[in-house]
Amino acid sequence: MTVYISKKVEDVDFLNFIRERNIELCAVSMISFKSTVFPIPKEEEYEAVFFTSPRSVVFFLEKVALAESKFIGAIGKSTASFIHQQGYSVHFTGIQSGKPKKVAETFKAVIGDKKVLFPQSSRSKKSVQKYLDSEQCIDLVVYETLLEPKDLKNSPGILVFTSPSNVESFLKKNSIDKDQKIIAWGDSTALYLKEKGCSSIRTLEKSNLEELRITLNSMLN
Repeated sequence: MTVYISKKVEDVDFLNFIRERNIELCAVSMISFKSTVFPIPKEEEYEAVFFTSPRSVVFFLEKVALAESKFIGAIGKSTASFIHQQGYSVHFTGIQSGKPKKVAETFKAVIGDKKVLFPQSSRSKKSVQKYLDSEQCIDLVVYETLLEPKDLKNSPGILVFTSPSNVESFLKKNSIDKDQKIIAWGDSTALYLKEKGCSSIRTLEKSNLEELRITLNSMLN
């Protein structure tokens, strides 16, 4: 069985699972990222910052130093962990990063009406902001997501897509057959796949490799 995933995988536990189950893994991203020039927001313009990925943290903190007074939120555990590694405290962490609506509702209950800055990609689906009051959200594009489609020579039995942009790029040089099984990295990716005519999609709620391992294991049994 061949499994395609649209991201590089280095997690030792996950790779051990792949070997134990005799899975041929094709881990190839269909996108790349590039820093972009953005206006440095003024301290008084926002009270909180919400990061939706480690990547948004990297590109934002390259140019902005956050004051200790700022409330920092993260979409999930991996993003929160990365923020901690940069020396900052995280005041809110989403429990189910693959369910942005639930994360947004919980975040709203904590943050109230505070102005929130969202460092994001040029191709962001704004999956959290759309569930908050528009007047409290400040969108800030801090990097570009570039499509880099690649033609897969073989046809994997299982396709794991980690973002809508990866799906879009994948479909430029590949097709999805009805016999292929699909796993989506959260609701936003699942919705985009459905818009492209895909069905029978398994959606990860926490969107991490541990959940993917459990899902693959159940599919292969």
